[in-house]
Amino acid sequence: MVEETDHKVCYGYLLRLHPEEGANRIVTDVWLYNLAPAPETGEWTLPDARQRLPFLNAAGFVAGDGTLSSGHPGHIEAKWSADPEGKLMSDVYVDGVHFARMNAESKPGWSKLAIRKNAIAIPLDDLQRR
Repeated sequence: MVEETDHKVCYGYLLRLHPEEGANRIVTDVWLYNLAPAPETGEWTLPDARQRLPFLNAAGFVAGDGTLSSGHPGHIEAKWSADPEGKLMSDVYVDGVHFARMNAESKPGWSKLAIRKNAIAIPLDDLQRR
């Protein structure tokens, strides 16, 4: 699991090594939180979407404005386990709080601050209701 924080947003990425290419490939990703307030429109829907990567999550899809209440990037920790079928998954903690889950079977992953599913996150509550 790799975490990426830039000037506007934080994501988690689940990677898989591809030895024949000598590189890692992203298996799945999950939006964790915005560092700037959520825009009204999802950046992934805009004509210049590729220039906006990684995307802020949009208002209407996030709790509050999609930022951490602390207002600064959080400490990220990943804990690895297997689901009941033995598939590897990563639970992501931000400042000690369970914030996200990723596995190779779901793209995107589940996020605590997501309140509606979209291209970059599924609500973590949806996973916990299963």
